Amino acid sequence: MKHITLFFLFITLSACGANIEIHKPIPGKLITDSEKGGYALINIRPGETGASNNFMGSLSNNLQQYLSELSLYPKKNASLKVYIQIIGYDIKEGASREVMGTLAGADEVKSKIQVINIETNEVVGESIVLTSSSMAYGQKAMAWVHADDIATFLSTPNL
Repeated sequence: MKHITLFFLFITLSACGANIEIHKPIPGKLITDSEKGGYALINIRPGETGASNNFMGSLSNNLQQYLSELSLYPKKNASLKVYIQIIGYDIKEGASREVMGTLAGADEVKSKIQVINIETNEVVGESIVLTSSSMAYGQKAMAWVHADDIATFLSTPNL
């Protein structure tokens, strides 16, 4: 039984993929500084995509939870805010996912992340994060995985 569980865990993890394309790494001090490090505000927009309100709410909640576990959000004296724009959204729902399962193809979410200095309005970090999964996750699970990928960029100095 243990081997079967490990097999399915391996299959699940191998079916998820993240591509973090960094255009401008966040300076480490802006993340790790105990007084000014971290994020004061997170703003997520669906852009021109068909991202649902349920997905957007789950993404926001999950990202806030990840960053708060790392003591990076919310920070009262933080000098940084995060702007996230969903630029690609393809999650199969309903009959196509239920009938076809993984054969319906991979679900993908792509976001542009900008870390902005609140005082100067300067972009101090920027990335494109693409999360892809061929498993039948659905919106809430994809929001969870995508939030984890975004949190990796936001919490790792000079990734």
